[in-house]
Amino acid sequence: MKKKHLGAVGLAVVLAFALTGHSAPAQERASSDTGLAAVRGEGCTVIIVGKDASTDGSVMTTHTCDCGICDWTFRHIPPADHKPGSTRKIYHISQYRTWPPSEGLKWDLYKKDFAGLDIPEVPHTYGYHHGGFGYMNDKQVAIGESTIGCRERMINSTPAAKLDLTMLTLLGMERGGTAREAIQVMGALAEKYGYGFSDDGEMLAVADPKEVWIFEIMPAGPLWTPDSGKPGAVWCAERVPDDHVSVCPNESRIGEIDLANKDFFMASPNASMAK
Repeated sequence: MKKKHLGAVGLAVVLAFALTGHSAPAQERASSDTGLAAVRGEGCTVIIVGKDASTDGSVMTTHTCDCGICDWTFRHIPPADHKPGSTRKIYHISQYRTWPPSEGLKWDLYKKDFAGLDIPEVPHTYGYHHGGFGYMNDKQVAIGESTIGCRERMINSTPAAKLDLTMLTLLGMERGGTAREAIQVMGALAEKYGYGFSDDGEMLAVADPKEVWIFEIMPAGPLWTPDSGKPGAVWCAERVPDDHVSVCPNESRIGEIDLANKDFFMASPNASMAK
């Protein structure tokens, strides 16, 4: 499998809030149900720096975000050990504060709906910080985000798609000890349980102290169901060379991929369908 292409639709970029370092705040996706026409023009940009491109050898991913109603509250989830047979509940989690303001912009009003799915828990989950999505865990795996969109026919807003962006990143934080592991966790779970619901194409800069990857994911279309036997998401990932700097301004960054080069590329088996 060689030289497959994953394309996407670029969105406008408005820069207002910057958080530098490894972690990043919640994404800005505008939604028609927010009641605010103004938020539709918001955008976010991710800047990625490899360890040999920084002056002190640090791997960095930064995230700029313009979102007046995103919830910037940080929450810490401690590490935990789980008994055999334990399960993890899956939720649909809004990345926005409750609207209108008269209801109070508080975490306890943050929309969190049970998706009707429990998945097998892993023996140990890492501690991590999160808000609108996963930021960084205690292994220093960190995420920056930029919405990149996708073709309309790929969108899956049906209940069959159990994982939205927030839930997917929380699972990546809980189960990924390295950037590669986090990508593999998110990719495998999205394929099995379906990605989309309220989200379309997304780019995540997934970093650890040694390397950083660009991970792009899109839904598999409204006809996908778990019984189809097909992946419930289309995704690919490319490692940013250590001496490179990369920027994602709400547009897909990955072009040709070579799955024979396992040190730099990963993808779902249906990635070629997204041409």
